[in-house]
Amino acid sequence: MNDVGIGNVIRPEFIAGGACALLASAMVLAASAASRAEPPKLPVPAIDQSAVAQRGYFYVGGKYTGEPGKDIMQGQVYVEVLAPKDVRRPYPLVLIHGAAQTATNWMGTPDGRKGWAEFFVEQGYVVYMIDQPMRGRSAWHPGDGATRMFTAQQEEFQFTANTVRGTWPQAKKHTQWPGEGPNKGQKGDPIFDAFYARRWRPSSPTR
Repeated sequence: MNDVGIGNVIRPEFIAGGACALLASAMVLAASAASRAEPPKLPVPAIDQSAVAQRGYFYVGGKYTGEPGKDIMQGQVYVEVLAPKDVRRPYPLVLIHGAAQTATNWMGTPDGRKGWAEFFVEQGYVVYMIDQPMRGRSAWHPGDGATRMFTAQQEEFQFTANTVRGTWPQAKKHTQWPGEGPNKGQKGDPIFDAFYARRWRPSSPTR
C-alpha cells in the first residue's frame, strides 16, 4: 500500500487534484503568453520592428587632421544597418538623405507613420542609412567650415505649406503634406514641429 492508492489503482481524488493543477498551470501560461504578446504602451510614435532580425551601426571614411599630438578625425560617416529575418533581395539598399536632414528621414514620418527603412526591410532588403558628414552622428569638424539653418518660414515655402506659401504656378497642387486645419504644414502645427525638429545645419552655400 502507498499514499496514492492500493497496488496499481490510483485514487480518484488524486486524479482530480492533478487535473486541477494542470489546468491552473495552463491558465497561468496562457495569461503569461497573452501579456507578452501585448506591445508596450509608449507615449511617443513607435514602429513595429518584427521584420527586423539584426540592427547595427559603424563608421566609414574619415581622416586625422590637426597638429601633431592633437589629432582630430574629420569626414567620417555614420552608417546604420537593418537586416530582415528573411532576406529576399540580392542587393542591399543604401539610403542617402538630402540637405539639412539625417538618417531619421528614413526611420519614420513626422506624423508617426512607418518610414522607408522599415518598409524596405519588410520587402526583404538589407538597408543601410547614412548621416552625411557634418550632420547628425557624423560629427562636425571645425575644418568643415560654416553651416546655416533653414528658417521655419523657408521650410514652409519649400516643403510643407506650398499651397499657402508657394509662389510658383504649381504650388497649389502640393496638397499631400499630412495634417488638418488652417495651420497645416506651418509653424505651431505638431506635425510641422516634429518635422522641423529633425532638421540639421547644411554647409553654407558660400563654401
